[in-house]
Amino acid sequence: MRYNSVETHLSISYSFIGYAGDKPMELAKNKASYQLADFKNEGDLVQPTIRKNFKDTAFWQPDVITGADGRATVKVNLPDNLTTWRATARGVTADTKVGATKYKVVARKDVIMRLETPRFVTQGDTVTLSGIVHNYLNADKSTQISLEVDGAQLQNSGKQTVTITKQGEHRIDWQISAPNVGEIKLLAKALTDTESDAVELPLTVVPRGLHQVKNESATSADENAEKTFSLNLPPTADARARNLRIEVAPSVAGTLFGALDYLTTYPYGCTEQTMSSFLPNVIVTRALKDVKSSSIRDSNDLPKKVQKGMDRLYAYQHNDGGWGWWKDDGSDPFMTAYVVSGLTLAKQNGYQPDENRINSGREKLKQMLGSGTTENGTQIDLETRSFMVYALEESGGADSAYVEKVFSERGNLEPYGRALLALTLKQRKDDKRAREVAADIERTVIADDHFAHWESRRKAMLDFAESNDTEATALSLKALAQIKPDSSLLPRVARHLVSNRHNSFGGSRPRTRRLRSSDSSTISR
Repeated sequence: MRYNSVETHLSISYSFIGYAGDKPMELAKNKASYQLADFKNEGDLVQPTIRKNFKDTAFWQPDVITGADGRATVKVNLPDNLTTWRATARGVTADTKVGATKYKVVARKDVIMRLETPRFVTQGDTVTLSGIVHNYLNADKSTQISLEVDGAQLQNSGKQTVTITKQGEHRIDWQISAPNVGEIKLLAKALTDTESDAVELPLTVVPRGLHQVKNESATSADENAEKTFSLNLPPTADARARNLRIEVAPSVAGTLFGALDYLTTYPYGCTEQTMSSFLPNVIVTRALKDVKSSSIRDSNDLPKKVQKGMDRLYAYQHNDGGWGWWKDDGSDPFMTAYVVSGLTLAKQNGYQPDENRINSGREKLKQMLGSGTTENGTQIDLETRSFMVYALEESGGADSAYVEKVFSERGNLEPYGRALLALTLKQRKDDKRAREVAADIERTVIADDHFAHWESRRKAMLDFAESNDTEATALSLKALAQIKPDSSLLPRVARHLVSNRHNSFGGSRPRTRRLRSSDSSTISR
């Protein structure tokens, strides 16, 4: 037996529901039934996977172990970049047989949506964004291109439909205005009935106005201590543009260890730049001895770098024993004192500079102090004289007449020269007058409950900044630490230097000009 499965139906028994644009319409509805068919609509366009995970490195794994056959399989999920990825594999066996290979794989699509944006937008700007659609299909394609914006205002139509020829491309521009600070989210789509693509990108809106930074700091020996800070912010500041950054270090000195590797690789060119590379190497040597918890990379060969610096300084020494800025200029009082002091510091830290070079420099310093003028006949200023006397005293002793002359004019000294005078007197074991000058250092400080520093100026010197506040503060700290180690200013001065260390250690150097003196001398002291 077989069941008779034949049935008879009429089309009038069903309701057909379709769409005219985005408005539904009923074409036939004689009685209640179910939906049998639907007219074609936007659903025919292929909905894409949104690409938003973009990386420079797709994958890294240092410990792939092969089987006995020497093979290993690693599964990698590629980021959303459409690009050529290069895989590099290196292998080594237990008996040190090594090998390496490279392989390339292309991540691509037949329909690609590219979105071109600026790096950032300033609050209140109206900018143009460009979308470029590539059609690598083998047929012309009707393509719906759109942009959705979250966090900004789209000024023109965000959607249009165009026909892109096979192997062709089409560009569309949109204008957006950004009234608010924050991050804009952009979503661009290119949809066809065969393949589609979509890209989501962030775009930062920075505030229009002056960038201000306010610092607060505190120290504590109690691991459970609580600190409260009050920051007075300008009333007109945009609340959405504020950023709070908190840094914690186990000690004030610990914050500086990260600079050790940077200091030992400082570039150099002229005499001053050579000193600005040579002296940090010496200072790092001392830091590694004095602070056992400090360290630098094993590749930093300090003795080799110091010797290279000394050899270069010897090549820059003039026939009269002094140093100028270059090999073929006149000897300069400040630069001669700078090199003599630096070579002496190297000697104190276990290196062996040429004594004859130091002695020749000392004789030139004495000759210039005796005449009171530079080689071109200009008067040597008081701040430079205090540095010259300090370099002489540090390297073997200074004539009392030079010291007395600077001491008698101490009322005219800037904080930079005053600190050098105090250190000179301490070197001479003239403790009474050293404490007298140290008292002047304390009296002239600019301090609050957390920070303390000194403001100082020098005469114009090539392209050096006339302000040498950082040098003066560092030298004043050094003087007080040696003469009045119980001074209540010491922790506040140290906090100030740490809080402002980006002004002393951080910037890049000019290639053909000299570093600001506030950088070099702060490091050297």
